[in-house]
Amino acid sequence: MDLANSTIAQIMIPVTSLERSLAFYRDVLGLRFLFSAAPQMAFFSSGTVRILIGILPEGEPHRPAAGIYFNVEDVQAVHGRLVERGVKFQVAPHIVHRSGSRSSTIPTATCWR
Repeated sequence: MDLANSTIAQIMIPVTSLERSLAFYRDVLGLRFLFSAAPQMAFFSSGTVRILIGILPEGEPHRPAAGIYFNVEDVQAVHGRLVERGVKFQVAPHIVHRSGSRSSTIPTATCWR
């Protein structure tokens, strides 16, 4: 069995502060908040994917967070809104790859404030 034709149901992102991360994902990124299981985790949705942010168990080292790539109609407009909300970007959105009818435009963000 491989996962090539499966869909992603949930992505877990380890965080160090549930309160700060909850505000970031809900208020800055504008993801739909589903529910919280404080003090360890909170759940959001983006399209059909559920995103879990969670505090790692005590004693477990913090690992870097996963990258999340969102499909948006106007990456420049989204980039501008996120900058207005205080997100710090390393570079502005730019095309990194063209393949047929698709272009990959990536804004590289330092999202953890």
